[in-house]
Amino acid sequence: MPQYHCIQCQTSFYAQPVRRRRGEALYCSQRCAQDAYQAPSRVATRFWSHVTQTEICWLWHGKRFRNGYGCFAMRKEGIKKYLLAHRFSYSLHYGTIPDDLLVLHNCPNGDNPACVNPEHLWVGTQADNMADMRQKGRACIGEKNGSVKLSDADIRSIFALQGTALPREIGAQFHCSATHIRRIWLKQTRISVTTVLPL
Repeated sequence: MPQYHCIQCQTSFYAQPVRRRRGEALYCSQRCAQDAYQAPSRVATRFWSHVTQTEICWLWHGKRFRNGYGCFAMRKEGIKKYLLAHRFSYSLHYGTIPDDLLVLHNCPNGDNPACVNPEHLWVGTQADNMADMRQKGRACIGEKNGSVKLSDADIRSIFALQGTALPREIGAQFHCSATHIRRIWLKQTRISVTTVLPL
């Protein structure tokens, strides 16, 4: 049986000649084959093979999570891990990202979860992410919230009825508690509506 040299670790090993003809006897072990597959240059090449660069965004065309964000698979210490494609793109261009920070989108035509263009990505905390979501109008506030019982018009009506009846009477009319009516009057709930109302 002929002796070959592993192209990853340079160790000598024996293999059948037919394996070499089929292009299989390149590595001494499965581990060396995986390490070669996960070499930084090959990982970057594999990553960019799933990206299409348009005039504005660089779109991920590989596997995606249900929420639309790109999913990139790679092995770390022999364990297969799935990474967010935009997070991996950011780390390729700018270096490591601290675990407590998120990579957020700021695409010119609105946030695009499939975008991996590093110029459209920035790092922030969870609080930054929530503030960005509210600023862009994607937060489930007020009538956008599926569990809300009172519409914005109802809130305005309740606010207009302040001082004309008891909170429990108004609550019975709108099918909510007297405490909820008081909180509306004190501008402690549904702030998106009550802040624009006069005192």
